[in-house]
Amino acid sequence: MAVNTLAFRGMHHGIFYAADPDCVGVTDKVPWEKNSQWMRLVTRSGTPLFISAQPNATGPDQKAVIKECFALASRGLPVGEPLDWMENAVPRRWRLMGEEVTFDWE
Repeated sequence: MAVNTLAFRGMHHGIFYAADPDCVGVTDKVPWEKNSQWMRLVTRSGTPLFISAQPNATGPDQKAVIKECFALASRGLPVGEPLDWMENAVPRRWRLMGEEVTFDWE
């Protein structure tokens, strides 16, 4: 699910199917700090972006990021590459759009 699905299925994206890493669930049950990281990873990964947002968890900040993410994801980006998948069970370092990006999943 989620980060690991993207890390280990992303290489298949566009070969036989579009890899679906997992839906970004904007909810009050998950801190926005974590959800926004996941949304930014999926957005820049080159895979489909699906978002399911609870109305009570979607304020102006969340709506702005969602709008930005859909605009970027619609561009058809190169597939993201996990860089530390041999060292971490949940990859933190990624090459996205030609740049190295680090996420804090803990």
